[in-house]
Amino acid sequence: MASSLSPLPIVFTHISGDRKASPQLLCALVQARLTNPAQNVILISNLKDFRVQCAPEFDRGFHYENLEDYADSFVPFRHRYFHLSVNPLWYERFCFERWFILREFCRRNGCERVVYCDSDVLIYSDLVEALKAWQGADYLNVTRGCWSTAVFNRMSALDGFLELLMEMFARNSVLWQETLDRLGFMRPYDGAASSGIDNLTDMFAIRIFNDLRPEIKGDHLYSIKDGGCFDRNISISAPETPLDPEFEAHGDRKRLSWQDGVPYAVARPDVGPVRMHCLHYQGNAKAYMIDYFLKQAPPWFAKLGINASMPNFQSA
Repeated sequence: MASSLSPLPIVFTHISGDRKASPQLLCALVQARLTNPAQNVILISNLKDFRVQCAPEFDRGFHYENLEDYADSFVPFRHRYFHLSVNPLWYERFCFERWFILREFCRRNGCERVVYCDSDVLIYSDLVEALKAWQGADYLNVTRGCWSTAVFNRMSALDGFLELLMEMFARNSVLWQETLDRLGFMRPYDGAASSGIDNLTDMFAIRIFNDLRPEIKGDHLYSIKDGGCFDRNISISAPETPLDPEFEAHGDRKRLSWQDGVPYAVARPDVGPVRMHCLHYQGNAKAYMIDYFLKQAPPWFAKLGINASMPNFQSA
C-alpha cells in the first residue's frame, strides 16, 4: 500500500464480537470517503470477509487491514497493562492498543501525517483544507481529554505518547505512582467503582501527556478557528472547560442547520454559525448517527439495507 498511500490517510480501528461491520461503522467509512475523495480511508479490524459483506462501491478507495497482522505491535504493552477501569477489560485495553496499531501502520507505510477517527464519527469537510487552521501543532486532539478525532502532524508526537504509556504501566516507575495519585487511589485497587476515583483510560493518559510533555506541541480541534471546529459530542452543547465553546442546544443535541450537506452549529455569545468539520455520535448519541448520515447518503448506499430504525451499537 505504501507506494499509493495519500498524503493524509484517514485511519479507523474497530473490534467486533461477532466480527461483522455495524451500520454505524459503515456510515463512518463511507462518509470519510465521500468528503475526502483524494485520501485513503483505512480500516484496521477483526471483521470477517469485510469486502464480501459490503457493496462493491465500498471497495473503491478503501483499504482493509487485518487486525491480527498488527498484534506484534502491542504485545509489549499488553504484558504491562493493568486494568483500572469499570469498563470491560477487552474494551479498555484495546483503546490503548489502537495507538500502537496506528504507529505500526504509519511505520509500514512511511506516513508523515495521519488522521485517526473513532467509528462513531462522521466527517463533513475536506480534512486537508480544514486542518490548515491548526497548522504548527505536533498533534491535535478534540479536547484535553478526548481523541475521537486525532491528527499527528509529526510521528515523534505519537512516539512520545506511546513511550509515556509504556512508562505509565511500569509499576516500579515514578509515573505509575503519580498516575495512581492523579486517579485518586489511596489504597490498592479492588476493582470496584468508588466516588472520587477516575478510570485509567487512554483519554486520562493524554491529559498526563499534555502536562508532562509540553515540548510536544498540541492543540484542540474543538476550538473554533476560521469559522469551524471538530465536534466533541453532538449531545454536548455547554462548555465543560474554559477553553470549550458554547453552542445552542435543541433538546439533547446541538442545534444544527445544514448547507450543502454540511452541518452548522450556533456558538454563543454572538459567534454565529460554526461549520462542524465532523460530528461525534458518542454513547447514546449513536442512536442518531444513521439518521444523520442518511440525510446525504449516496443512492447506492440503499443497497445495504441500512435504515434509521436499526438498533444502537456500541463499539470501541
